[in-house]
Amino acid sequence: MAGQVGGLLIGKAFLQAHPTFLGEWTKAVSNYALKEMPAVGRAVTGRPNNTQVAAQLGVPTVVIHGEDDAAIPMETAVQLANRIPHARLVRVPAAGHCPPLETPSAVAAEIIQLAEVGLYQ
Repeated sequence: MAGQVGGLLIGKAFLQAHPTFLGEWTKAVSNYALKEMPAVGRAVTGRPNNTQVAAQLGVPTVVIHGEDDAAIPMETAVQLANRIPHARLVRVPAAGHCPPLETPSAVAAEIIQLAEVGLYQ
């Protein structure tokens, strides 16, 4: 099951470039205590819907989303960015659900730009 989840979270390009990653990740996840898995599932699926709060954000925001994210559709990221005043949506090509892991340089560049510039012009 861990391998299936990993395949949903990590983009194909990253997995092709790092062929041992999924096996290593699966092994690490398999070592987690099984008794904790229901709590993990509840944490992921039982979170409150805070999309209404997005419109109240008054700070510069960048929404970074992998174009190959199989877990959350790009449309969800578009909707979130549209709800946040002055937000900028960054679509990360060939990244899945974990752009900071898959494309750390691209994500870091966006965060640095956000910190340096503040609001995107």
